[in-house]
Amino acid sequence: MKHLFLTAGITLMCACVEPAHSTPQQSAETSETAYSVTASDFQTLVGDGWVGTLSYLDYSKETWEDIPVKLKVETPKKRSVSYAIKFPGESRYNTRERIKLSSDGTLLNGEQIVMRETLADGNLRILTEAPGKDDGKRATIRKEYVAGASTFIVKKYVKFEGEAEFFQRNEFNLAR
Repeated sequence: MKHLFLTAGITLMCACVEPAHSTPQQSAETSETAYSVTASDFQTLVGDGWVGTLSYLDYSKETWEDIPVKLKVETPKKRSVSYAIKFPGESRYNTRERIKLSSDGTLLNGEQIVMRETLADGNLRILTEAPGKDDGKRATIRKEYVAGASTFIVKKYVKFEGEAEFFQRNEFNLAR
């Protein structure tokens, strides 16, 4: 049952370093600039040996929970990047996720890319935003992806309708 909950949580996050639970400092205000990516932008992630944590805000306890994870990233295809996840106590990779790119590269998993930058360390940082739901409430969902040869981070932020600020909901933080 716990594995089913974790799988559902990861699916929501994906379909859906800095201090562990910080908010992006740059605003992702919509501009006239169209940001895009290609599958080759994720080439540095390919391979196994990724080790880290899935951290998430447990609304029922109002606490952060951490789960160790291992990851293996497959060679990107034309419009997607797939990866397999292994949880503690599992003998094999048992959950698969995919980052899907739109044909023009301006959407990741159907979410608009609102920022793309190369960080000083050479890692690629991408922010996406889209309307959605979290905890059954309407919200703006922001995802932050940081991808490099030894860093892979995916953070999800939520701003509930009527609220002014985003808060961090969950994070994959992996290194190799």
